[in-house]
Amino acid sequence: MAPSRIMVDTRDAVESLVSQFSDPMSFFRELIQNSLDAGSQEIEIWIEYREDAQGEGAMIVHVDDFGEGMDREIIDSRLTRLFSSSKEGDLTKIGRFGIGFVSVFAIQPDAVCLDTSRGGESWRVLFNRDRTFHRIRREEPTDGTKIQIIKSMSSEEVDAFRRLAREVIAHWTRHAAAEIRFDGEILNEPFDLDCPVKVRGQEEGDEAVVGYPAVGRPFFGFYNKGMTLCEGHEELLDGVAFKVSSRYLEHTLTRDNVRRDGSFEKAMSLVRRLAEGPLQRRLCEQLAEAVASRRAGEDLDFLYATLRGLVTRKKVRLEDLDEWVLWRSLSGAEQTVARIRRALRKDRLLVDTLQSPLIEALQRDRGYVVLDLSRDTEAFRALSTLLGEEPPRANDRFFLPPDASELARDQGWLALRRGLLAELEKQGLRISDVTPGHLAYPGSSVSHLVAVTQRRWGEATSTDDAWDLGSSFLGGRRLLVVNADHPAVRQLLRDAQAEPERCASALARLVLLREGISIEADDLARVTTSDVATDPRRE
Repeated sequence: MAPSRIMVDTRDAVESLVSQFSDPMSFFRELIQNSLDAGSQEIEIWIEYREDAQGEGAMIVHVDDFGEGMDREIIDSRLTRLFSSSKEGDLTKIGRFGIGFVSVFAIQPDAVCLDTSRGGESWRVLFNRDRTFHRIRREEPTDGTKIQIIKSMSSEEVDAFRRLAREVIAHWTRHAAAEIRFDGEILNEPFDLDCPVKVRGQEEGDEAVVGYPAVGRPFFGFYNKGMTLCEGHEELLDGVAFKVSSRYLEHTLTRDNVRRDGSFEKAMSLVRRLAEGPLQRRLCEQLAEAVASRRAGEDLDFLYATLRGLVTRKKVRLEDLDEWVLWRSLSGAEQTVARIRRALRKDRLLVDTLQSPLIEALQRDRGYVVLDLSRDTEAFRALSTLLGEEPPRANDRFFLPPDASELARDQGWLALRRGLLAELEKQGLRISDVTPGHLAYPGSSVSHLVAVTQRRWGEATSTDDAWDLGSSFLGGRRLLVVNADHPAVRQLLRDAQAEPERCASALARLVLLREGISIEADDLARVTTSDVATDPRRE
């Protein structure tokens, strides 16, 4: 029996619809959507090039699915009867306008051949160049629906088309639920974001992944069944990248955007809830994990920079951070944000990078929290933003010099000490004793000074009190610590055995010069050029 044929003219309707597609290559998206609607778990797309005996070439684009297929009623009511789709109101379908198949004519093919089977019926539908079609009954069944799109082209044009087709298909089928193969290569990928910090969430019909983008540039993506509806880099959510897939989301008629309707707001509500709660918690979790493992590097810098941005934009409440351990002290102790804030209120918060007797004394004897931080790091900037001020460096606020016990029996030192005490007593200064110390220890902020004073040896002393020479009767006597590392002191030590009185007098004047006490002109003249060459006021 010869196959029955019916010819129908659809040219005017097709022409008006084809013109609505902003990108002719989007026909791939429409055909794949239809295949997904038909329940196909895999879709195979491949392109071949053929030449006839005269050397004329043609491209054949194959789009094969393994879904439900179509019978006569579906062909007449959905494939060829425009805007009469049974998909209307069916939330298991992506397209709602019944125009998906029409998009194949956007590339102006010479012919389109569709083979399909369903319910014991097998059909071939042939579309001609003039947009008329033939419906032909077939004897052999087809597994799903197989489409061939034929267009005259040179081999070079086919190669260019193939490259563009791969790019287009990869974009539109980014997270499709079915396996999408193009020339044998699987193109779709897991529903995910390339973000160092991210979280996922689901509710009925909606799935979202939300994160802080490493490049600092926002990204958004809307999908239905993993098919791309719209992607971009607009500031839809401040400082946050996201992808959301929903069976309720719909694209616009021209397929180049997502409809801003109630379904859109529902999907965005899920994204906002993830960003405002779970995503911030995940950031703190990763920071706490990094602090606990003493991790460093660019990843940690990113975490702190992200936290700083949230605080700056008031996206996070400080009290919500109180129980998190986001910094640690130099002693290795983990510090909650609440404890850090309490230490700041009590003026007991410092930072530094080198463990030392000074740091140990401040933590042990004075109750200071000394965080392991350098001032030029993202960690320090994040802390300062959080607290509203920059914590000072421990060695800038305090000093604790090691002793210079090697000078205990040095004759030059003994002579200097005796003379220095006598000179200072003449000035009425309440100095309890004079001792040498190493002020150029690692991290020291007093290494340039000739001498400092303390209430007692071995006590962490404020740099504000470094030059309290005990001139106040009520202030108590002070211990003068001479800087054994200072160039002028070293020179005087070398000369002291030969000229003890002159050297002691010169050292006394260097001490008094630093203090700013007035010296008579004839006394100052006795301070030699070599003595004052390294006067700390010049440094």
